[in-house]
Amino acid sequence: MIRFVLIDPESTAIDAAASRYYTERSPASARERVRHTLRLLAELKSATEGDLTVRLVAHPIAVGVIAIDSRPDHAGPLSAVFAEYFPASRSSSSSPALPSGTGRSSTKPKRCGTTPHPMT
Repeated sequence: MIRFVLIDPESTAIDAAASRYYTERSPASARERVRHTLRLLAELKSATEGDLTVRLVAHPIAVGVIAIDSRPDHAGPLSAVFAEYFPASRSSSSSPALPSGTGRSSTKPKRCGTTPHPMT
């Protein structure tokens, strides 16, 4: 299963998210990047008939996480977690935040208010 959480391109949260990007920082550009990502994910799901879900949120996302084989009962030598913290705003001199360690957390994830996106 592959799960994605993206900022709803129609929400006002896209304005805050746009200010955090490393490239062009306009809300219009950020909206188009999310819409393009949604199109690509819909094509991927259709082409592979895979188990892929997308949820949209109406607030800026504080952390981005990529986890591979991250189930606590199945972590192996190829397991990896990458997390990037998104500050409230980013100056032009800021760089991405990299994880400082590889420790595992036993905290269960909390649910946030999301809206399923129909993958057609």
